Amino acid sequence: MVSYQVSWLGTAPIGEIILEGSDDYSENVDGSVKTPGTWNTLPLSITATVTGNSDSGIIDVTATAIYAVRIRYTRTSGTGVLNTKVSAKVA
Repeated sequence: MVSYQVSWLGTAPIGEIILEGSDDYSENVDGSVKTPGTWNTLPLSITATVTGNSDSGIIDVTATAIYAVRIRYTRTSGTGVLNTKVSAKVA
């Protein structure tokens, strides 16, 4: 189980947050990428969008057997800073 908490500040930032998953991504012992893998967009029950000068949101991934999950932000317009905190645990 994993969750991503996102928060942003800026001047009219607009964009979309998506989650991607990969079963063939792998890392070396030192944390460098061993195999880049094939990343596919994970379906979300809602569209995760960034709008407004500041706000926050959370994406909760409760049931997946995917080996690796990452978050990606695609900016449409505006400027700002997007921060993400991740929490993961084995249920």
